[in-house]
Amino acid sequence: MNISDKKQSLWLLFIMLCIPVLTVGLVIIFGGSSVLGAPLLLEKGSLIPSVTVIGKDGEALSLDTLKGKVTLISIVPQLNTPVCDEQTHRFSEHNGGLDHLMSFVTLSTNTYKDQQEFSDKADIHNMTFLSDAPDYHFGTHTGLLLKDLRILHRAVFVLDTKGIIRYVEMVPMGQLPDFDQALQVSRSLLANVS
Repeated sequence: MNISDKKQSLWLLFIMLCIPVLTVGLVIIFGGSSVLGAPLLLEKGSLIPSVTVIGKDGEALSLDTLKGKVTLISIVPQLNTPVCDEQTHRFSEHNGGLDHLMSFVTLSTNTYKDQQEFSDKADIHNMTFLSDAPDYHFGTHTGLLLKDLRILHRAVFVLDTKGIIRYVEMVPMGQLPDFDQALQVSRSLLANVS
């Protein structure tokens, strides 16, 4: 991690921890300063876009590769920050064994190298880590990219085996998603898989 990356990580940590965060419609407000976000372009019933993201070892992957299994996508602004780390750990460690039946993905704008270091250090090996950097195709096509900050808005998607979004939740940047609800939808989808 170079000096610029460290400064960006510290800045994001400061924003997420020290400044109250509130989501109002399409505007994300950080302590009184607004950052315009694009409208969420996906909703329940939408097909996950077949955009390219970066996977392990830096290979380009299409999100089409997620089809075929029920998949929970945990979208975090920046790994190595407290709320994002907790979200990632909870889906990894407290999923009631669902990780043996379906796919769990963490998607962020961290580089794939930073994601690999995080997963190794955190001993998380039951999730796939995907990076939206440097091109931000996922964030742009979903409306989740906060362009000025070059991070994704916190969200959770649950996809069926055809890549159709069956659950979507966006939460304020400093808050955790509803883990129980996302996992319940996942269980329901698994029960319907023949």
